[in-house]
Amino acid sequence: MRGMFACLLGMSMIPLAAAQEKKPVQPAARFGITADLETYPQGSAKQALQSVAKALDRKRVEYILAHLSDPAFVDEQVQKFDGKFNDLVQETVKHFADNPKQTQEFRKFLTQGEVAESGASAKVSLKDVPDRQISLRLIEGRWFIMNDTEKK
Repeated sequence: MRGMFACLLGMSMIPLAAAQEKKPVQPAARFGITADLETYPQGSAKQALQSVAKALDRKRVEYILAHLSDPAFVDEQVQKFDGKFNDLVQETVKHFADNPKQTQEFRKFLTQGEVAESGASAKVSLKDVPDRQISLRLIEGRWFIMNDTEKK
């Protein structure tokens, strides 16, 4: 009888455990910047896009590079700046400032783009910009924007 009670009690706990939201593991800090998955969630491609837009609005380019962009690409770029992450941040800020039309289009992709997820990759497109799209990739449970903006 006790065995049956324990079994029933155990089975009744399964739905409770499954219902609890599984929180992502806190990623390691990159370049001295701690990941903030509550403010900048990356659980879906759409969330990652919204997070990039939010970080851009808040002028958090360093966060975009450290935690929302393809880590391999960013690491490669930092090496081109002799390991100086802040120099890459400044160059990226300058690029956005020097290319306002391109930056405006990028924001439009982030806020109005149509997301098509397929497994561990996603493409973002705009109806009025049919020849370009933005790519995202799922890496270790988080979506990252890739630097391979494609022409269709």
